[in-house]
Amino acid sequence: AGRLTIPAVLAHELGHMQFAGTAVPAGAWNDEFRASYWAATQAPNLTRTERATLLLDAIARARESGILIQPSQLMQEILYGYAVER
Repeated sequence: AGRLTIPAVLAHELGHMQFAGTAVPAGAWNDEFRASYWAATQAPNLTRTERATLLLDAIARARESGILIQPSQLMQEILYGYAVER
């Protein structure tokens, strides 16, 4: 993933706040994944590039833990500008 801008980093941290108190340990791959995914799909006022970078960060967090993520239609629209037909 590319470098996160300050707004993207803040959105990622806001994503962590959305899941505070859940059973997933802080810093676990899925904790980081869901913070970046939430930020990319829910945080206001981010550019398309910032959203795409956050999604790439989420995918990279999963891949580093051996998890393969099949991009959802929403992820495809953010990353590619369109969804691939399945």
